Amino acid sequence: IGYIYVIFFSLIFNQSILFNITETRLSANIGLGPLQIGYLCSSLIILTLYIFFQQKSPFTNVITIITTLICFIVLLKIGSRGPFVSLIIVLLFWWYTKSNYKIIFLGIITFLGIFLSIFIDQIILFISSFAPIFATRFSSTLFEGDSSGREILYDNAIEVFFNSPFIGEQFAFFYSGNIIYTHNIFIDIAIGLGVIGLLLFCIIFFKNIKSIKYSVKKNQPTYWIYLILLQEYIGLQFSSSIYYNTLFNGLIAYTLLDIYYNYEKNNARLWYKTRGYKSSTCYQRATKTP
Repeated sequence: IGYIYVIFFSLIFNQSILFNITETRLSANIGLGPLQIGYLCSSLIILTLYIFFQQKSPFTNVITIITTLICFIVLLKIGSRGPFVSLIIVLLFWWYTKSNYKIIFLGIITFLGIFLSIFIDQIILFISSFAPIFATRFSSTLFEGDSSGREILYDNAIEVFFNSPFIGEQFAFFYSGNIIYTHNIFIDIAIGLGVIGLLLFCIIFFKNIKSIKYSVKKNQPTYWIYLILLQEYIGLQFSSSIYYNTLFNGLIAYTLLDIYYNYEKNNARLWYKTRGYKSSTCYQRATKTP
């Protein structure tokens, strides 16, 4: 509801989102920049699609479809590429994990890839009719390899990393007279905590990816939270920074607690099962999905 509230009032009071009256990326308001509103829209799309697949009410499904379409249009109109790419990867991961026929999935993806490669110019031309900023920036990335100067930031960050490769030195660096972040979470960790911190973070990362896949596969009630965490992981590969993203840090804490909870629950289930207490109330509590 909070996400819908923010997007709805941003559309009402920010005419630049409704009409193409700027040549730069759009912000929702003074507190929400292009990246923030972009990831807010992509998160809401994930949540509404989750509700759509879980609920059977026709009214709810209509509301979720309308909300998804509005969020997707706003996502394109604000002009940020990161939220769009993150959303597409999350949706593909979601589809692949849920699919029981992987070969059919790969066949459909191959067909879509061929279709997009043939009609990419027409698709970009269509998008430019209502989201010219996104169309221009996306086409420059696709056809010209434009990364908005990220390769320069990566080179500078690698130099900082080699100043103190084992324990790290700093979480940001000076570039063109300003303090700036690297636009990549793994490089952020490497320059801030060194190889030791990077290895520890990689352990957390792979545990999270395993948990995300397990949660989606088992259709756990809160797997949408894991999908938003996956979106944040992907987005942090090319925008924002780990110490700016409070949502990401909160989701990391949640998933680690959830992993610990499931570990303890499995231990309790095994303990009661091996002692023949299957009919006990404690065993039923230990095996009950929260």
